[in-house]
Amino acid sequence: MNVQSRRRFLDAMGLGPAWTLRSAPASMPESIAESVPVFIAASAAAVESAVDSAASVAVDAPPSAQAIAAMNWDQLAAAAASCTRCDLCHSRSHVVFGRGATDATLIALGSAPNRGDDEAGTPLSGAPGQLLENMLRAIDLVPQQVYVTNLVKCHAPAGAATADQLTACRPYLERELVLLTQARTLLALGQQAARSVLPSGPLQDALGVRAIVATLHPDDILRSVQAAAMAAAKARIWRDLCMAQGAHAALA
Repeated sequence: MNVQSRRRFLDAMGLGPAWTLRSAPASMPESIAESVPVFIAASAAAVESAVDSAASVAVDAPPSAQAIAAMNWDQLAAAAASCTRCDLCHSRSHVVFGRGATDATLIALGSAPNRGDDEAGTPLSGAPGQLLENMLRAIDLVPQQVYVTNLVKCHAPAGAATADQLTACRPYLERELVLLTQARTLLALGQQAARSVLPSGPLQDALGVRAIVATLHPDDILRSVQAAAMAAAKARIWRDLCMAQGAHAALA
């Protein structure tokens, strides 16, 4: 296609005006003329669309750890609800933010939402949540005194959350721990949660002066199909709950 044909084609498509060399020699071979670049003037609407797209990308960027550390409860819940800080945002049904009173005196910390939590949008839902409530009532703690949350706020289809997922979600949990100013005891449910609150664990700076007690996750009991295993699990949890009750009372 020569230059004249190209210009007519572009005009017909509504893509003109086009610029070519100001004074191309009449004797220029067509092969050379074909190699001359043709520049199309971008319309104002196209430029505005590109700017809007760039702004949209900036708005949708996940919040930084520093930004999360300055949020209040409402801001924190809203940021978590649309979070894309890790790959779990692609597989979740709902973000599972913490539940309970913000002036709770005890924190129950699990590892990650299970499939039922993902569907319900609340941590320790269904049978595990009912069992936890019964456990805490046994040591004279009512739901209004407890805040329940997880290390990560989205269901991990592979099971336990990965190190990268834990790191990405940690700013949300750290902010929860800081905002829970009345909480004096933390009950870690399961091995992964327990490891996070050990003296060398990653949550030490946000834990403050709190009693830490680790025990089995309610799911561990519900998965104990053999009577002997369930009895052993219940006995261990009862010992841990009594320890939590004593520590909680001592810090009152």
